[in-house]
Amino acid sequence: MDKSILISFFLGLVFGTTVSTSSYFIAGKVVRRLLEKKARNKNVLEMAVFAVRYITNIIALVLVRKNIPVLLGTAIGLTMIKNYLVYKTLSKKKG
Repeated sequence: MDKSILISFFLGLVFGTTVSTSSYFIAGKVVRRLLEKKARNKNVLEMAVFAVRYITNIIALVLVRKNIPVLLGTAIGLTMIKNYLVYKTLSKKKG
């Protein structure tokens, strides 16, 4: 396999993981602030936060759509937080 394809894939993986991690922590901070405040429309605001996360993910994929290895790496990177949390949860249940 060509080295440039692997480098592109790993750059996409790093990019996707960075976008995913950033949006996850930003969403967490916003949700914590919403829970601390006594907002009337908490459910609507929480849904808006997660909608912004999905929009951010879509923008990340659109930015790299022309380069397939980067696109694949980005798509996998965007799922890394979810995969980590699932692994963490499953490993706690076993032990």
